[in-house]
Amino acid sequence: MKTLITSILLVAALNVNAASPVSIQSVGKFKFVVESPNAKLTTNIYNGDGDLIHTEYFVSRKLFTLDSLSDGVYRIEVKNEKREVVSTKSFQIIRSRLSNFAFL
Repeated sequence: MKTLITSILLVAALNVNAASPVSIQSVGKFKFVVESPNAKLTTNIYNGDGDLIHTEYFVSRKLFTLDSLSDGVYRIEVKNEKREVVSTKSFQIIRSRLSNFAFL
């Protein structure tokens, strides 16, 4: 019985996380939006060497502008309020290309 209750609680916890997914979307030249309904999030941006270059705390939605970053490969890591990684995405900035910004 204890195992069954633990399994049900685990499934319920997974469903709560599935109910509020994190979205990372490109929304224009050198811009992206991170959002998750009613969630407290931390977004870290790392450079190609894995060095943390920016951290931002917010609730629900945040627009990031990347025009100050130099050409290179970067990674966005989004954590929930329990500091668990809930989403990650890599992107590349190449100023000589028409699109200039692309998720990998």
